[in-house]
Amino acid sequence: MSRRSLCLLIVCLSAAPILAEAPVGPDGAALTLDGLRQALEDYGYESAEAYYVGDAYGEEIVVGPINERYEWLLDPALAEWVAGLRDAAADPAVARALGYLAWDLEAGLLWEPLEDYYIAILEAEARGVIGFEGEEIAYRDVWEAIDELEDDERRDALRDAARAFVREELQPRRAAYLEALRAGCRELGYADYVDYFARNRGRDFAQLAADCLFILGQTRELYITLAEERVAAVYPGRERLSLTSLERWRLWDDDEFDAYFGAAELVPAWEAFIGGLEVGYDELDNITLDDEDRPAKEPRAACWPMRVPEDVRVLVKPTGGFEDYQTLFHEMGHACHFAYTDPALPYELRELGDDAITEAYAFLFENLFENPLYLEEELEIPADEARELRRRQLFGELSGLRYYCMAFLYELALHGVEADHTATYKELVDMTSIWSHEPEDYLTGVFETNEDFYTTNYLYAWMLEAQLRRRLEEDFGPAWWREPAAGARLVDLWRRGYVPTPASLSAELGYEECSPRELVELLAAQERATRP
Repeated sequence: MSRRSLCLLIVCLSAAPILAEAPVGPDGAALTLDGLRQALEDYGYESAEAYYVGDAYGEEIVVGPINERYEWLLDPALAEWVAGLRDAAADPAVARALGYLAWDLEAGLLWEPLEDYYIAILEAEARGVIGFEGEEIAYRDVWEAIDELEDDERRDALRDAARAFVREELQPRRAAYLEALRAGCRELGYADYVDYFARNRGRDFAQLAADCLFILGQTRELYITLAEERVAAVYPGRERLSLTSLERWRLWDDDEFDAYFGAAELVPAWEAFIGGLEVGYDELDNITLDDEDRPAKEPRAACWPMRVPEDVRVLVKPTGGFEDYQTLFHEMGHACHFAYTDPALPYELRELGDDAITEAYAFLFENLFENPLYLEEELEIPADEARELRRRQLFGELSGLRYYCMAFLYELALHGVEADHTATYKELVDMTSIWSHEPEDYLTGVFETNEDFYTTNYLYAWMLEAQLRRRLEEDFGPAWWREPAAGARLVDLWRRGYVPTPASLSAELGYEECSPRELVELLAAQERATRP
């Protein structure tokens, strides 16, 4: 989309209020669309601040006073008004943007009765402790603690204690949240959460399910090959299907490469990379990076677009090693997308929209560590070790990709069919996995879903990133991160915020559709390039 087209879209969205009679706001005056946008943005910012302290510091999440101030946004007439503007819009781009705004308002109607359930889950996670050998381990640190144990019996005991906490403290809260979510969707006139999400977010779930089955089928033999290589390397003489879940844990260890990924060099490595693109990153004052290690801090790294583009925050909890680098680059991909977004765009195109777009930019930066030139020339990793690291990454990426395909298929059943969730989960895990499983392996995954079908964003992003990476390498060479012209291309994409969709971005990159074909081809090429 050209700058002129972007400006025309902004003008059209600003003119939208003339299409329908506006409801009255809290001050008794007729609302304007811009006034509504500002209120939603302010509400989102204040709510994000309340949740941010929970993730960043483990503090109590207090949203009651915020919700009271903005209770007027829960008037169904507001959602109906914006939906009317959407339906009357002649321009499809304007209609889509207003659809994001209407969805935001209706999401508030669905979310308000659910928030207490959700906060109960977060607070249980933040305050949870696992008793082990006379000590207490914060639940948010327990999985890392398990990974650091050398003795299998101790590792198994701590894992069982963590699983017990999940079953006893988290699963009942997650089950209550799920039931409340189903009831809320029915009250809004939807059959279930699948119906609600597909209709409001434009997701073709049938096509995506077919894409997942295609990916699972096309990558199965490749995944088995890589898995059996790792089994032979870690457990010589053992068969893949003989490994327990505890033993499999070690297959993904990459500690032997940690010498190349020192904690002190992490941020300088990021700054050197982004500096090569010459996007003016060092002149930005709207990105805050919090990499302090605190016990109650959520270990899952996250980018918080508090107010786009003015206030973008990144939370990471580094422990040193390769994963820290991947994690930081991923989250900074999000941060750049939000920080460079055109501030003239309306709220819905700065902060709402299709999150597959921002995930594609995050994946692009994360997957830099699959590039042999970057590993060998920038990080000075010897070629043989770089090849082995890339092959190990391929194993990890296939593991993640296949997991998310399974998770999405499971979420379709979980939200769309009222059945035995445990049995459904077990059947799908068995169908898509290449490992043997013990009965307890299924117990903690039954309600481990991504909120808002976020699995779909990751899956589309995987497809989009393969297309975007290929385009950058074809246009600017395999070391595209050294080319300012590539940086200019990325800034042009980032500044559009959420204007693009997966389909439109794929078309702009020269592809007929956002499909898994290029992704599967890229994975196969990676396997050929990294063979011993």
